[in-house]
Amino acid sequence: ESKLAYADGSFFKLFSFPLVLGQAATALKAPNTVALSQSLARKYFGNKQAVGQIITLNNQFGKTLYTVTAVYADMPINSDLRFDAVFSLETLANPANLNGNGWARLDGFDGSYLTTFFQLVPGTDPQNLTAKFDALAKQRDPSEQDRFLLQPASNLHLAASLSDPARASGSLGFVYLLEGIAGLILIIAWFNYVNLSTAGALKRAKEVGIRKVIGARTGQLIGQFMGESLFLNIAGFMVALGLVGLLQSTFNRLVKKDLSLSVLQTENFWLLGLGLLLVGALASGLYVAFTLVSFQPAQTLKGTPRASRGYWLRKTLVVGQFSASVMLIIATLVLNKQLNYMQDQ
Repeated sequence: ESKLAYADGSFFKLFSFPLVLGQAATALKAPNTVALSQSLARKYFGNKQAVGQIITLNNQFGKTLYTVTAVYADMPINSDLRFDAVFSLETLANPANLNGNGWARLDGFDGSYLTTFFQLVPGTDPQNLTAKFDALAKQRDPSEQDRFLLQPASNLHLAASLSDPARASGSLGFVYLLEGIAGLILIIAWFNYVNLSTAGALKRAKEVGIRKVIGARTGQLIGQFMGESLFLNIAGFMVALGLVGLLQSTFNRLVKKDLSLSVLQTENFWLLGLGLLLVGALASGLYVAFTLVSFQPAQTLKGTPRASRGYWLRKTLVVGQFSASVMLIIATLVLNKQLNYMQDQ
């Protein structure tokens, strides 16, 4: 097994990994205890009760017996902390369990190999806290030159860890690239809608003329066309969600990653989605609506509506769409190189 960790008794109290069996307060409190993931517990013990069983860990510290005190739900795939088993750090406090590895002593300076997570009291200034840490280190050793630094846990995925600079598992630049590609696709779709709608305005000109003659007000017509735009944006959004769900496993195999759709369960995603729907409906529908309602009833019913109103805008949008397509192709090539680089790591 490779996804193993040592942690102290506060691990399951600090992090919100739910326990299926056992108590968070006591799971790792005693030495020679271990908490297993549901998958690992099922692998070794099947349907038997895992808590109370004895397992042997054979590593650089030799062979050590551990008692299973808890079973936790498998850690989510979008977490940077993904361990199949968490062993009690108290075990290493006993020199007899170190197998001569003095560097692992918890009471020595070599203990800096450990990563420490802690939760600040609301309102605490991290800079003031690090200053106190530095002062304490100076008090114990006036020649000490190292300085303490704190890193928010929320930065661990996209920024290198202070304790392990090579640990970062994500790339902020890669995220921006994906956002840019998504934005270009949306812009191209909106440009397409405006182009097609204004180009087909003549076909709906007589409809608009008849509705005006029978008493339809301008606001009602604008509301109708804006409603059509909103409906198409919502339909596109739902189709996109369906395609993401259908193609998720294929995409994961392509990029050799285990990506999840847990973002769909967050409030921010739906707020952003609602905002994009409204912006898309306004951006793609407002000009089309005003173009259609600007036709004069007499001209449209005679079959001679003025069709040149949106000509220059359509030309501009075609150029803009072409430019966005070129940028999208370039971004796709860059993305392909980035994915190849990630697969080679």
